[in-house]
Amino acid sequence: MDSVLLIDNQELYYVFHTQKNLIDTDSIITYNNTGLYLNEEGPRGEIFVTAIVHKENLTLPIDFDDPCFISSNTVSIVHLNPIKIESWEECRNIKGFSFSISGGLPAFLEDDFYEVSGSHFNGKVKADDTITIEIGAYNYIDNSNQYFYTYEIDVNDKSECSSIYNNQFT
Repeated sequence: MDSVLLIDNQELYYVFHTQKNLIDTDSIITYNNTGLYLNEEGPRGEIFVTAIVHKENLTLPIDFDDPCFISSNTVSIVHLNPIKIESWEECRNIKGFSFSISGGLPAFLEDDFYEVSGSHFNGKVKADDTITIEIGAYNYIDNSNQYFYTYEIDVNDKSECSSIYNNQFT
């Protein structure tokens, strides 16, 4: 809504819903007068917001037949899962580790990728691909005479989400 003039007994509400069409009132997650929405426990993926003018003290279901009802275009919002890095040791035919990444924008957009840098790998990785790294030499700890691998995986996506994973194994 570019601009709207409210008359007596009307308020502007922002309605957050999971279906693109607001008429499906079962898809309404919440509504408020501020337009603020914190999605800490709510659905991930695409949700929608529509601004409406409605009589004061909105209660559901929305009265679409109200002669003063006005709605804006519906806007899509994408709530992404946090970037998660999973890693596991490879001990059979090679000495090294494998990792995969999920969450963030690449998990939502099929053609997108993560930018990965770290102690043993730099490059682009698609969501849920498995990358296997062979590590040639062990690092050495003098005081315990123990050999071990250390590695770091630093992940970023285009939406500026990031995650860092550090690990060592013997």
